[in-house]
Amino acid sequence: MRGSSNINVYSEYSGYFFTGFSVNNTFYVDTFYEDSIPISVTGTLAGETLVFNYNNTVGMWTASYDMGQLKSGKNILMVTTLYQNGEIFAKSYSINVLQAPKILLEIIRSGGINVDVSLGSASVLITFIAERTGYWNNSYLLIIDLDVSINLVRAQVDVPYIKGEYASPPLEFNLEFTLSSSGKFSVSGELSVEKEATLVSVPIFIQMSANAQGTFNVDFYEYTIELENIAVSISLSATGSYTLPTPLGISIQIGPYNINIGVTVEFVASVSGKVNIVFVSTDDRSKYFLRVLPVAPEELEGFVGLPFILTGQIGGGAQHGGRVGVWGWLQGACGFGTFLQLSSHPLKGYALAGAVRAGITVNLVAKRWSSVINLWSGSHINGDVSGEDLENLKGSINDVATLYDYPPLGFDWINDSWTGIVGENLPNGYSYTSIEYENKTYIYYTYERLDGSAWIDGLIFSKLNASPAPLPKFSGAGVASPFLFKLTNGTPIMFWATAPTLGDLSNLTIILQSSQMQNGVWTNPVNVTNEGIVWAYTSDGKHIYVIWSPNLASNLYSNTILKVFGINGSLLWEKALPNATALKGAVNGKVIVGFLNGTYSIVSAEEAINIGPVTEAGIIPETDLMYIYAEGILRIFNQTKSIEIKLDKTYAWPIVAYKKVAIVTYTPEKLELYIWNDSTSIKLREYRISNVTAISASSAKGVLYLYPYSFKDESMGTMWCLIVPLVAPKPLVYIDVHEDKATIRWEIRDPEQYNITSIELAVYHDIDLISTKEVGSMGTEVINLNQTGTYTFKVRVKTLLGEEIVQKTIEISQNWLMLHLLIICIVISIVTVLAIIFYQKHKVPKLPSLPPPPPPQLIITYILSSSHLYT
Repeated sequence: MRGSSNINVYSEYSGYFFTGFSVNNTFYVDTFYEDSIPISVTGTLAGETLVFNYNNTVGMWTASYDMGQLKSGKNILMVTTLYQNGEIFAKSYSINVLQAPKILLEIIRSGGINVDVSLGSASVLITFIAERTGYWNNSYLLIIDLDVSINLVRAQVDVPYIKGEYASPPLEFNLEFTLSSSGKFSVSGELSVEKEATLVSVPIFIQMSANAQGTFNVDFYEYTIELENIAVSISLSATGSYTLPTPLGISIQIGPYNINIGVTVEFVASVSGKVNIVFVSTDDRSKYFLRVLPVAPEELEGFVGLPFILTGQIGGGAQHGGRVGVWGWLQGACGFGTFLQLSSHPLKGYALAGAVRAGITVNLVAKRWSSVINLWSGSHINGDVSGEDLENLKGSINDVATLYDYPPLGFDWINDSWTGIVGENLPNGYSYTSIEYENKTYIYYTYERLDGSAWIDGLIFSKLNASPAPLPKFSGAGVASPFLFKLTNGTPIMFWATAPTLGDLSNLTIILQSSQMQNGVWTNPVNVTNEGIVWAYTSDGKHIYVIWSPNLASNLYSNTILKVFGINGSLLWEKALPNATALKGAVNGKVIVGFLNGTYSIVSAEEAINIGPVTEAGIIPETDLMYIYAEGILRIFNQTKSIEIKLDKTYAWPIVAYKKVAIVTYTPEKLELYIWNDSTSIKLREYRISNVTAISASSAKGVLYLYPYSFKDESMGTMWCLIVPLVAPKPLVYIDVHEDKATIRWEIRDPEQYNITSIELAVYHDIDLISTKEVGSMGTEVINLNQTGTYTFKVRVKTLLGEEIVQKTIEISQNWLMLHLLIICIVISIVTVLAIIFYQKHKVPKLPSLPPPPPPQLIITYILSSSHLYT
């Protein structure tokens, strides 16, 4: 056998190969010996024989080999060529093979298929990428993509008021291992998915994001790659409003009454959590993560907490009628937590903790009772949950409760404000009302007198100014729950509940009275009813609808009757409706009735249509529209058409003002105002007001007035006024002309209130546009008036709801222009003459040999003549 100087060996891929990873590599052999061609080319590698075949395309001998079969270390390919004359030549070629990390070898041994176990799953995808980079285009990448899902818990929890199914979402993360033939190695991962969880048997959706980073220790001398660690960070976030599947039933003894109430409850999920896990390699199979991956958690921080807020109301909502009787609220702060541990079995246990309470008031005008009851508080634990774990869960619940609790601020309405408080310490449960009349908005509400009885007061709002409203001539032991509407001719009418005398409960009477406004003054009250108990009332402008009982029953509402009167007070028809408690408005002979069990019906003389337990139902004042809000969807309808608007808010109340559909929404931490533009909702406002249970609205002169009511405790609350313009502001524009220039000044007051999108200043000469530019809410601009004709200055304000243009014009005539030019020339002449006189008085003496300067009068004559030429 001779030397190998006539053999060259090449490899399709150069650099490093990895044990266990199948890389089909082609070797190329180029030979030259006395213009002879070998009769055979063979090789040996790892004890195997390779037979090379001649490839005419490349003009070399080629053979392929799966490099994943090689052991770690330096491997030698020995190539031998045999010629016809018996000559044999040989040459060796070195191959470096690294020992792949154990976690990757385990994945390879599993065949790269999905592995599912009871604790979770590991889904693997192996990708071979030939980068074809470098000078010879002969490098490659191996990418191993590993998706890991850690199953948590799904449990049926039986606790009062919030029993049902609870499930935490599986924790998921992605790991991407990259092995490069150039000797670069990395592990990282990113994942963003939406996963489903369950609270109180209601599916909710949680946004989950995960990031991973890992570290390799590489020893090229020992041909090893060891995984040092992998750090995984998983974040969870969710915010959304949901309706509990069935109304909650509350039984309460308050005053002399035992009352059973059904409450439709909304809950708001507010998830914000993080779980951090650090994995390290392990050889102990009992510690394999998910029983299949040779890594074990070394560090673990955080837990999967799903806190949520409960909110419910009894007798609240939009104010489309008056009412007395039972009113209340429900609140809860709870959370479901899943706890993890440092183990191959990551689930440690779960817990449900929290508190649910309700505040109930019975308002009977001359008397009232209030109470707060704790419906449930405590915890339900399963597994090895420790006291520290439970405290962590309670901490997350308290954080969310604090986040959603924004107590009312301020004291009394301050004129020139856009937001403020109409009244504080108002008794919970009584209804209030607002209406537009003569381009002003009137708001009437109930307050509590020193003797504990109820009385009515009111304000008139005109833009940002408030003043006392005129009152009817109230009488009796107490008056409460005013309700305003307009007759078909536009005349305002007020209804209210009156307790004529302060007697005991056995002979208590609450009657309905009314008054009309004529020339800004309320007429003398008239009785609509004269006996019994009036619980609720409303009107569609043609009829008066009243929930009435002949006397106080032991549970207040067992003997309620719907009575319908004409505007003149004559009884038209009546219908027994036991346990009817509220009237939410009426349209064209149909009235929406609320019942004690939390359900609603649309009732007319002919029929009663049950619409079931919904979050809200009512009418939109001064329209023929009704609405129902349930499961986050607002449905607005009449006899001929219907639209649905998806809002996903806790509560929603629609309003029509200036031919625009406005929607007020509420979640436990904020009140929001939207405008519906036939295809989407545009957000105008957000107010940090908590515990809102009712709202009234009216509009006047392009301004919407919102009056939300928020309770502070079981007895008292606060009424706000929120003023929102629905039309673009009219800018104040001034023009000052001085000589040949015009100065335009403009100002928009309170620009932040108008949702302005742009302000534009445009200048025209006759019909030609001279200039246009975007400007701020106030400023000045100077324009040269160098031509005769009409100059027009336009300030255009565009908002989300429309636009407003104010323009000013000035006329520049030929005489005006020449006059101003003459004045300019005269001024220049006078200044020049004064300058020459000054010069003559202070000039430096000249040498005698120099000629004298020209006479001053010649210069003056010339200048005057020049001025004369301009005239």
